[in-house]
Amino acid sequence: MHARPWRAFFAAGLLAAAVGCQRRQQVFAQRLGNLPPAPAAAPGCAPRPVVQAARRPAAALVDINHAPPAELENLGLSPRLAARIVQGRPYRSKRELLQRGLLSPARYARLRWRLVARRRP
Repeated sequence: MHARPWRAFFAAGLLAAAVGCQRRQQVFAQRLGNLPPAPAAAPGCAPRPVVQAARRPAAALVDINHAPPAELENLGLSPRLAARIVQGRPYRSKRELLQRGLLSPARYARLRWRLVARRRP
């Protein structure tokens, strides 16, 4: 048995990742120092496109202390729940929606980035 069995496992994983594309095999071999630098594009292996994360437009914050029920409904809340939120005003923080049982933990986690509780004079 090997003194360090994780090394064999790690090496097998690296080899498996390198199999399947000639370019990846050349890069793997270069890292080990076995081959000279490979050409920019190896035949039979198309370069992978660079995928950037899609940016969502910044959603407007909804003030739970001053928003009309229709604006709360636009967040995906039912008309009944929006009316309950309006009746429970004022709120010191958006977390009170969770503490008072108006929102479930899952719904609060989904909406907390779009909610704010401002207290205006």
